Amino acid sequence: MKILPGLLLGLAGLTAAAQSRYGYTTQQILAMPPEKWIEVYAKKKGAGDPITDGEASAVYAACLRERYSPKLKRLPKADQARIKGMRSLFIEFKNAAFGVQYIEGGGGTLYSHLQRLTVIDDEQFTESLIDPARRPKTVPGKIVAERSREIDAWLAARMKPSPTLRERVEEYAAGTIEDLVRDARTASTAWKSAQAAIAGRPDWERAIVVDGFRQWTRPIVGE
Repeated sequence: MKILPGLLLGLAGLTAAAQSRYGYTTQQILAMPPEKWIEVYAKKKGAGDPITDGEASAVYAACLRERYSPKLKRLPKADQARIKGMRSLFIEFKNAAFGVQYIEGGGGTLYSHLQRLTVIDDEQFTESLIDPARRPKTVPGKIVAERSREIDAWLAARMKPSPTLRERVEEYAAGTIEDLVRDARTASTAWKSAQAAIAGRPDWERAIVVDGFRQWTRPIVGE
């Protein structure tokens, strides 16, 4: 799993600090969009910084787990195992994609800050696989296939980088081209495993997985 430089220091303080909900219940927290809760948390703490944002995100993610865990436990064991496995693959892909984009984009602490916030994405993705109310209405298989090919193309371009990409990586010096290729291969392995897991699954489930993975191939910083 790829953890960006600077993120480990931030994570060290999250376990204890993130337990403070300042009197808010799980339901009250989840009634707010994540960005609103992060704002509320920062005001309650009296601090506005990346570490505080990460703490607030960890609280929100924990609330999501509390909401979906009972539903997950009621599913057949095979479904539970598949969903937990997909969650792990999602996180592995996400972290590797962050590593790729960190090197491509020239590094910087903004990537580490944004990666802290994605614990919310992890749990939203997981919940969408569990709760029927959060499933997409209709997603044609053709669209799912097209978006899958987009992920394939993104990975292929980084596992076999062009001269232009090599020059950019060398110029930015946020990591080596070997680091980028390694992270891309890690992401590719996770993606292939996810594809195998959703083969033959309903279109709605395939759509959730494909769109979930695909978001990390879009520019994380800038356009």
